[in-house]
Amino acid sequence: MKLPIPLTFGNLLLLAACALLLIVRLVTGPEQLDRPDEGAAFGAFDPSTILRISLADEAPEGGNAGEPLMLVRKSTDEPWTVNQRLSYPALEYLVDKLLASVDNLRVSDLVSEEAASHAIFGVETGPVLTLEAPGTAPWSFVLGNAGREGGGTSGYLRAVGGERVFALSGIGGLSSDPRAWIDSSLVSFDASTVERMEFTIAGTGVALVRDDKGRWGEEQTGVAAQRVVAEDLIGFVGALALDDVMPRAVELSESGFAAGALVLRLDGIKDEQPWSVSIELGALAEDGRRFVRSSAWREAGRPDWAGLLPGAVAADLEGRVHDLLLGIGQ
Repeated sequence: MKLPIPLTFGNLLLLAACALLLIVRLVTGPEQLDRPDEGAAFGAFDPSTILRISLADEAPEGGNAGEPLMLVRKSTDEPWTVNQRLSYPALEYLVDKLLASVDNLRVSDLVSEEAASHAIFGVETGPVLTLEAPGTAPWSFVLGNAGREGGGTSGYLRAVGGERVFALSGIGGLSSDPRAWIDSSLVSFDASTVERMEFTIAGTGVALVRDDKGRWGEEQTGVAAQRVVAEDLIGFVGALALDDVMPRAVELSESGFAAGALVLRLDGIKDEQPWSVSIELGALAEDGRRFVRSSAWREAGRPDWAGLLPGAVAADLEGRVHDLLLGIGQ
């Protein structure tokens, strides 16, 4: 019988190599082989090294794009801050989610390698996201269209100067408004551990304390306060969320903090450790919002921070305090 392939020495070596590869595949299984389609889209990208993030909007035709959003941290173990808000703390979860979305991009997320498709995916021009780490060139991406797929958010990006377009999941459209990136929580505490509330209104102070049965009463006289109203107020304070933080230092004459319109302090003990937080409600800003600040800001050495609450929320807070104090003894 004539063999279709001559058994030369070279052919024998080739057959032996193919047999060896087949044996390796059978032994190791397909999951052990390289899967280039599942590799990282940007293999050298390391989110843990990023210290600066900027997001620059696309300039409108004949206009100016304005100042780009800038998020900064001093080192990899420092918190993220919003540069346009006097280095006020950024929402860590949102920043981490952004960096993870870029880090999780895979070659299999590639949707196009053609420059002609850039307009279709919205990455011909658009907002530019730049991620910077010390000692390396910045990572810059053009962000494209954003939408919703499968119940989640999605979008597209390409590296600046590149042609490949990737589907980016998990973040959708990114806002360059600094207000969208601030940590909006005003105070943080465990409501179940509050034992004392103190109110200072126009220089006059009133304090309430809670006994071991959960009943509230005036500290000096022991006259009972309305328990439900007191507990509701504590929950309301814990849920207060800033609408924004002023981008500049505010004079006391403008903020109204010097007048002391309302200072609310909460004290408690958790895990045998005493804690205290307070908020100070100031004057109306020009846009109808209300100036507010937290004692934690002063303790952090940032008395120049001035937050803004929606006017209706500030009025609701004052109303709840008013109802609680008027209800003492009733």
